[in-house]
Amino acid sequence: MAPFKLGITRDLLLPSGEPVFGRGPLALLDDDPRIDWEWLPESVTRITPDIMARYDGLHVNTPIVDAASVARDDLRVRIVSRHGVGYDAVDVRALADRGVIATNTPIAIRRPVSVAALTFILAHAGRLREKDALTRAGRWHERTAHMGLGLTTRRRHRARAAGARPAFRLADAGDRSLCRRRDGESPWRESRAARYAAGGIGLCRRGRAAE
Repeated sequence: MAPFKLGITRDLLLPSGEPVFGRGPLALLDDDPRIDWEWLPESVTRITPDIMARYDGLHVNTPIVDAASVARDDLRVRIVSRHGVGYDAVDVRALADRGVIATNTPIAIRRPVSVAALTFILAHAGRLREKDALTRAGRWHERTAHMGLGLTTRRRHRARAAGARPAFRLADAGDRSLCRRRDGESPWRESRAARYAAGGIGLCRRGRAAE
């Protein structure tokens, strides 16, 4: 039986010639005698019928795969793997009509997308754009009017690892009762060092004497 022939689009190569995802996945392909893979000889923005007739499968990044790509009778590709979560450039319906499977890789980018979302949230909450403008204009002395959203309006926050008991509590340093249970006893001990934190926030640690 002839090996499965896989083509990978060249926009997944760095200027250095290395793949953007590292050589690990390619090593797995090299070790499998059932797969014969190669980089597409040409750099393309659209997958042509000629390319679709050349391979059994394609791994694509940005090139468009549309109805015209699968229009010819000599269509050979049976699976198009999209390198990323989005598939706006892939006409899934046209591929399905021709019996071609389309896949994407959503799990691989959960962390970077989450990091990007949190970065935007923190930048907005800290008014980073305003502070950047003040710095560039030489008006850094005005920064106190753009301090962002802090913890001054929060009463308590628990930091915990998944499935673990909380190790710390953040509380208003002026209200030590938050470090105690209703019966007056508590494993929480106030950390004096943390009372110097911005916004008058105190830190209660579990099971240790005040620092």
